[in-house]
Amino acid sequence: MRKCRSLAFGLCLKDKCTLAGISMTVLFTAAFAPTASAEEEAKREAVVKAVEYAEDSHYLNIRVDDRISRATLGNYLAALDELRLLFTQEDEAILGEQYGDRLDDAMRQGRVEPVLEIHGLYLRRQAQFREFARNYLDTRPSLNTPQEWVLNRSAAPRPRNRSEMKELWKDWVRHDWINLMLEGWTYESARARLRHRYLFGDSLGVGREGFSFVVGELPRGRQPGSDPYDPRSAFALFLNAFARALDPGSRYSSPETIWELAERMEDVGRVRLALGPEGDYVAVRENPEEVPPAAAGELQVGDRIVEIDPFGDGEFIDVVGWQAFEIHNLVFGPSGTTVVLRVLPAGVQAGAIERRVKRTSVVTAEMKRRLRWTPKWLMDRRMNRMLRSQMNASKSVLDVERDGRTVRVGVVRLPAIYEECTRDVRRFVRELKAEGMNALVVDLRNSGGFGESDEAISLTGLFVGKGPVSQERDRRGKVQVQRNTRQEAIWEGPLGVLVNRGTGSAAEFLAAAIQDYGRGVVVGERTFARGTRQVEFRIKALTRSKSDDPILRITNRELFRITGERIELKGVRPDILLTMADEHSSRMRARQVGVGEAGDAQATGGSLRGDGILSADFRRQEKTRDLLDTLALRHRQRASQDIDWGLIAGNLDLSRQRTQRRTEPVNLQKRRQDQATQWAEELALARAWVEAKGSEAAVTEPALSEFFLQARGVHVPESEIPNVEEPQLVRAIMLAKGYIAVEGESGYQQSSYDLPLRQAAEIVADWVRMRDGAASAAAASDGYPEARRTLH
Repeated sequence: MRKCRSLAFGLCLKDKCTLAGISMTVLFTAAFAPTASAEEEAKREAVVKAVEYAEDSHYLNIRVDDRISRATLGNYLAALDELRLLFTQEDEAILGEQYGDRLDDAMRQGRVEPVLEIHGLYLRRQAQFREFARNYLDTRPSLNTPQEWVLNRSAAPRPRNRSEMKELWKDWVRHDWINLMLEGWTYESARARLRHRYLFGDSLGVGREGFSFVVGELPRGRQPGSDPYDPRSAFALFLNAFARALDPGSRYSSPETIWELAERMEDVGRVRLALGPEGDYVAVRENPEEVPPAAAGELQVGDRIVEIDPFGDGEFIDVVGWQAFEIHNLVFGPSGTTVVLRVLPAGVQAGAIERRVKRTSVVTAEMKRRLRWTPKWLMDRRMNRMLRSQMNASKSVLDVERDGRTVRVGVVRLPAIYEECTRDVRRFVRELKAEGMNALVVDLRNSGGFGESDEAISLTGLFVGKGPVSQERDRRGKVQVQRNTRQEAIWEGPLGVLVNRGTGSAAEFLAAAIQDYGRGVVVGERTFARGTRQVEFRIKALTRSKSDDPILRITNRELFRITGERIELKGVRPDILLTMADEHSSRMRARQVGVGEAGDAQATGGSLRGDGILSADFRRQEKTRDLLDTLALRHRQRASQDIDWGLIAGNLDLSRQRTQRRTEPVNLQKRRQDQATQWAEELALARAWVEAKGSEAAVTEPALSEFFLQARGVHVPESEIPNVEEPQLVRAIMLAKGYIAVEGESGYQQSSYDLPLRQAAEIVADWVRMRDGAASAAAASDGYPEARRTLH
């Protein structure tokens, strides 16, 4: 039996030394495996089943071999250590030698030891980093260094060895420190905040909005709510890493994250205090919904907090001048531990005295009771009801002035293609037609993830009528054409389809079919590029009832456009590219779900076949090319003269330049200079807008003027607020970021300025005027029917 170097309790890799002194681990065989618990047996059965399902059902007739093994290992390490700060290149080499070509064999035999062993190394490295970071904070390092921090750490090389890793850890701490100071924290308060963070772990992140379990973006391969600190979640991460090694569309979903999250929250404590400002201090306020002061220690209403020792080590932090939310954030920690506060007693001028307050669990007894006694099926029903309410279609109307006439543009927003959405869209279109709609925009931005294939087919029929909608090819190479045989077209007028990087799944095929038929104009940015379908397999639950079985989704079919072109890796290219006011959020969404900057899916393992298929038999409206060219030309001409659009586009260009930077200095002074330069550029754009607008930029209504001046705190850096006294300038700064002021029942409030939707409405309004103009000319020459067909 071959010896293997152990990683069970972490790796000692200095100078590539052998791992003497650390227990030796061998890949267990069934004959020598200890008696396993029911949960361990379930894990063993799960990995065996995962291999069987993949080989029996995958679209590529895949074989789980050494290639899949290496991809799985890479995905698993990426899921655990997305920032590439906890595993070194030496770790990666040893793990690759030990497991790279063997994970497939271990899975076939039901061996899960490698999963837990790698996870054990991860936990050890996390503990080592937090200890290192806390010690480094005590040295009070300089924050002005010549180092550069790589912004996209997921694509950066891992540190070569432990020595290089510790140097990188120093930059990590300093980078976090600088970011806090740029948000307004002082050197010492930021140090205290980081000490708190590294003591209790980053997974228990506390942001400016309060307590949160979500820290940063989700790593590729990690499911929302999964926790790499928890062995059960780590096992789910591994199975998802395996699924993604097959192809980008396959995935594993664990239903246990709600309970795991609740169990972890029981160990998290807070001090139940109602706090409020009192001069330079934060004082205890009375709040009947909280625990009475007597039950929370000796604190009294009116006590003013001056110092806090959140660690119990006798080192107090001066919090005079802090805000209440900052103090609340600082006193989170393990349930049952004690926080020591120095306060100025209410109503007296005596010196500060110490109060001791015990942290209590953030999960109340009532919360635990409701969670643990709620059946899983009922929780699923409530969750589905909530999701359904968020993805239901909606309608609205935009009025566009065109050549002295108001063009009524109906808008149908489809957050997802859900069951019975065809019925809802049909009703909305009929209502909009009754309201005098001249053109229609179907908004498919960020629509995807709940794709219903039958609904997508019938929904497409509402706009193209009967005929083929898409094609699919199975693992045997058989091609089937998906046809709409029932739905008649209910709207034959000017039609626009608005898409972005978040448009995926069934929504992509709706947009593609409308484009292929020449039925409408697709505007926006290239779509998500996911054209596969998955079959679901239930895997034996690891700990709970059968209703909680995890699901493994394996790609078993690829979808194609009716032209035979692929959607996978290509997406749908719009006929007219728009400047997306929500570009930043759509890029973030695309990055989370695995789409690269160019729109291509990032394969983390296998890729699908590269060949296309033959076109289906359908009738395209051939005369629409000239129409699209004219609409695009008018759009560009209008855009070049639109002052509002120029402001937003200019701000997006600045944002794009910043996001394209690969590094930023680990230097507070340089970062502040960059921040000042960034603000100066944004302010210059805003001033140029005010000057170009002239009298139209003026804000004369007192209530609206007051609203803009109050909004400065959100859109203007704190250091610059005294220098921005003009309401019209604040209005420009807000508009550059995609916000406007709207009047409501309780006064003015901030609302999103949906530039892409307005642009889409302008484009279809052009179509209406072109149609009407052509119709008039054709009627004068008795050629109206032919002109009507051309423009429709």
